[in-house]
Amino acid sequence: DYMISFTFKNEAGDTKTIEKKPLDYPVQDIHWNEKKNKVWFVTQDTHLRPSRYTFKVNGKEVKLTGTRPRSVFTLPTKMKAPFQVELTLRNTDGTVRSTMKKTIRTSYENKKVTKLTASAKTGWIKGIAQSYHLVEAYDENDLNLAGIVLYQDQQFSMKAYRALRIGKTITIHSRDPFGQTSIVSLKIKDDIAPKTPTVSRVTSTSTRITGKTEAKAYVVVTYKKKTYRTQADTKGNYALRISSWKAGETITLYAEDATKNRSEKTVTKIVK
Repeated sequence: DYMISFTFKNEAGDTKTIEKKPLDYPVQDIHWNEKKNKVWFVTQDTHLRPSRYTFKVNGKEVKLTGTRPRSVFTLPTKMKAPFQVELTLRNTDGTVRSTMKKTIRTSYENKKVTKLTASAKTGWIKGIAQSYHLVEAYDENDLNLAGIVLYQDQQFSMKAYRALRIGKTITIHSRDPFGQTSIVSLKIKDDIAPKTPTVSRVTSTSTRITGKTEAKAYVVVTYKKKTYRTQADTKGNYALRISSWKAGETITLYAEDATKNRSEKTVTKIVK
């Protein structure tokens, strides 16, 4: 719950501030969970006050039990679809502010997160989930990595609290207000580019180009529009045999790993 502050200023310059609690939001949708026999009033205000609403099932008023603000309520009798529901939000003076009517035909389904991506490089986890769900990510040890509460927007982005480890599997949990949870797994891919390769001084009499980069990465060398490749060893050292490369010409190099991530390019000029 939250309050809104109003500040008033008179002609003399005196100010007065009062705080008011906003009236509950109109409900956008109504969902039903057959197994738990509960209804969920979908709104950005998850703490609905029962006293503000009149709820009817098949034309008969149903008392929303309890006084604690919430958005999920248990129905007094077991229901079978289809059935009609009607929810009316009233102003403080008892007049009608809004009415939501719906025919409930199926039980609410918690769907798995889709279009899921996770970047080891940036730590961002992104995807699409159902509105008003709690989405959380867990690592291979079932430790929480990130979390976000969705509202109307189904697209989400959440930054992991810790590094996403390449090759490890994370799970994304999408929990709805009924307490149902769907889980989907994602293996973290390598999207981190190798280090930009260093390059030793190259002369017109050099027989090798040498330098360092990421271990086992490929080094791609371009000279006079021709491309040459060599692979670094387990310590990141690389060497490429050359012959009679001319002074004044430019050499461009970059590193590429097994998953095709490319480093920044480095440029050097051949000297005499």
